Amino acid sequence: MKKQKKKKWMSILLAVSLFCSLGILPVQAAATKQGGGFIRVQGDQLVDEQGFPFHIRGIAFGNGVWANPSQPFRTHHTEESYRELAELGFNTIRFYLNYGLFEDDSAPYLYKQSGWDWLDENIEYARKYGLRLILNMHVPQGGYQSSGEGMALWTDPENQNRLTALWAEIARRYQDEPVVLGFGLVNEPVVPKLDTFEKTLAQWSGLAQRITDAIRKTGSEQIIFVERLCAQKDLETGESDWSQQENLGFFLLDDDNTVYEFHNYDPYYFTHQDLPGSDTEGRTAVYPDLSRLQALNQRWVTATFGTPADPAATGWQEYIGEKFLVDDPEIIIANATLQAANMGVSGKAYIDEVRVWEYDENGEFLREIAVNSFDQKQEPSFWSSDGSGYAAYTEQGYQGGAVMAAGTTGDGNISCTDIFRVVQGHSYQVRAWIKTENLASDASVRPRVDFSSADSVEIFDRKAMLFGLAEFLSFGKQHHVPMYLGEFGADTRAFLEDRGGERWVADMLDLCIQNQIHFNYHTYHEEWFGLYQNSTSLLPDERNDLLWTCFQEKLQTQ
Repeated sequence: MKKQKKKKWMSILLAVSLFCSLGILPVQAAATKQGGGFIRVQGDQLVDEQGFPFHIRGIAFGNGVWANPSQPFRTHHTEESYRELAELGFNTIRFYLNYGLFEDDSAPYLYKQSGWDWLDENIEYARKYGLRLILNMHVPQGGYQSSGEGMALWTDPENQNRLTALWAEIARRYQDEPVVLGFGLVNEPVVPKLDTFEKTLAQWSGLAQRITDAIRKTGSEQIIFVERLCAQKDLETGESDWSQQENLGFFLLDDDNTVYEFHNYDPYYFTHQDLPGSDTEGRTAVYPDLSRLQALNQRWVTATFGTPADPAATGWQEYIGEKFLVDDPEIIIANATLQAANMGVSGKAYIDEVRVWEYDENGEFLREIAVNSFDQKQEPSFWSSDGSGYAAYTEQGYQGGAVMAAGTTGDGNISCTDIFRVVQGHSYQVRAWIKTENLASDASVRPRVDFSSADSVEIFDRKAMLFGLAEFLSFGKQHHVPMYLGEFGADTRAFLEDRGGERWVADMLDLCIQNQIHFNYHTYHEEWFGLYQNSTSLLPDERNDLLWTCFQEKLQTQ
């Protein structure tokens, strides 16, 4: 685990150093003055028909695809929307598609003229105002991927056949249309978990290559946009694992006109705050967040390895760990963790009311430095050495909610608190309530405090965001291919009560523009993330003026 982290952060530092060597570079103002040719990939850059650099400054048209429409949403946007966005400084629209706009499940491969008419209409609007479209298959046959409910794309081969055929037909129809900048094959793919990550990834990389080959057979010159594998889902437990795997889920296509895509909503607790029905409901946050720390190149040093919980114990038990004296100058941060190792396929461990106490040089209690009562729903940060097991939130805690780990056959742990700074000469002790069920005889379940070193520790601000981007962009630097931040955005609650949504967006735009990162904001018209926040069943209204002003200032002045 430590070797993997070291290798990953070496790549990140390489990417950051390359950013620094670039400096702040002016981006050519090619937003509205375009010729009639195709944009294409040249090394790790995009160039227009004259060979000048082209930098994607995009915003998304969601087109109501999550409602699974069989006919286009005519209220989502209008011709006026194209004019407005071009004047704001955008040059590209990531145009979301639902396969149902083109074919019905009851009549596969029979494409509806209404879908083509709608696309043609939008292409003409884009042409009129100097914009390009990236057609993105947001909902493919088999279902929307990001929710983990689209497994039929992977388990039913006919859905892959239909998706490939649909992309080939789109490419054939628009092969001579440079306003269509490119094709986003599948949005945020989530695939079934297989016995190795190599096999799991091959489900997506194989389908992506198949679709690309079908597109190229039509003679299409458009750019292919291929996303990394976002998550893997255990079909038995129903749990989806969004943790970043080898190469962050990226892979190379056999195609020299491909852009590699990633999405970034960090920090999630801020960008998705207080969303109804989500794991952040009822929770708000601010940016920059002075209360949360971000460690650069965090390296685990040691932990409080106290006695594991008794496998035979029943019900909730209070666990009080051993005091640990920090006397190693390398240790600068710590956080509380639940170790849940070798529990067995039916074993479970629950943890609630996690607290870390700090003691001074004389062993006297100073303060409670970290607390997590799990009173609000949250997505657990889980890791296991062999990929076994999973973690989940549960409302059945000792007091209120709790988190649970299950099914580990190797070492595993759940991060239970944010990181905090430690003081040399002080001691730290974890206290928590835990409950276990059906543990294997050699299980090791115990709360602990993990102590780490790091190159630097910062609040979550613009600097931390740069390192978050660099983590993804290191793949592009390594393989000399262009990278695309295909989605970033903050929900409407982030812009209320001076929480800083506009500050977060401004910093992300600055970082993208200054470092020549292709980007797309999510989204134009949607109730929770939109520049316009009213229902898509109505014409765009209720503009987010803070966001609109941010776009105006950042896109028109650089």
